[in-house]
Amino acid sequence: MPLKKIRVAAVGLGWVALHRHLPVLDRSEDFEVIGVIDHTPGIAKRVADRRGYPRFAETSVLSDIDWLSEVDVITVATAPMSHFSVVTEALQLRKHILTEKPFAMSVAEGEQMVSLAAKQDRRLAIVHNFQFARSTRRLCLELEQGKMGEILAINAVQFSNPRRRLPKWYDDLPL
Repeated sequence: MPLKKIRVAAVGLGWVALHRHLPVLDRSEDFEVIGVIDHTPGIAKRVADRRGYPRFAETSVLSDIDWLSEVDVITVATAPMSHFSVVTEALQLRKHILTEKPFAMSVAEGEQMVSLAAKQDRRLAIVHNFQFARSTRRLCLELEQGKMGEILAINAVQFSNPRRRLPKWYDDLPL
C-alpha cells in the first residue's frame, strides 16, 4: 500500500526556498507542496502560478490562512529574525517544522521553540543544505565504498565570493 504524501507549505520565498527547498520537494514523490506563503505582495502568487501549487498566501500571520488545515509540515526560509515568531505560531497550529539556519537569534528563543515542539508533540528540525550537496553525497558514498581509507580527521574551509549577493538582513545577524 503506498504511503500518504507529506503535505507541505513553504513560508518565506527567498533564494533558499526557491533554489533549495522547493526544487527538492517538487522532485520527491514523498511530498506534495500544498501552497506557498510570503509577506511581500505578489511573490507567493507568482511562485504558486509558476510552479503549479494550488494555494498561496500573502501574510506574516499563519493563523490567517484557512488552507493550512491541509498541511502537515511547514518549511521556514524567512529571515532568521522571524524564525521564532513563525515557528512558534506554526507549532501552536500543530504543524511539524523544518527551518533554516540559524535556528534562533538567542539560546532562550531556541529553548522555547524546542519546549513548545515537545509540548505539542511535533517534530522541529533544522536544515543545512550542505548535507544534501552533490559534494557531500559523493563524499558519503566514497566513504561507504571504502575509497578514502581510514578517516583520522576532517578539516573544512568554506570560501565565499565577496561579490556574492547577501540577503538584506545579513548585517542584522549577531557576530
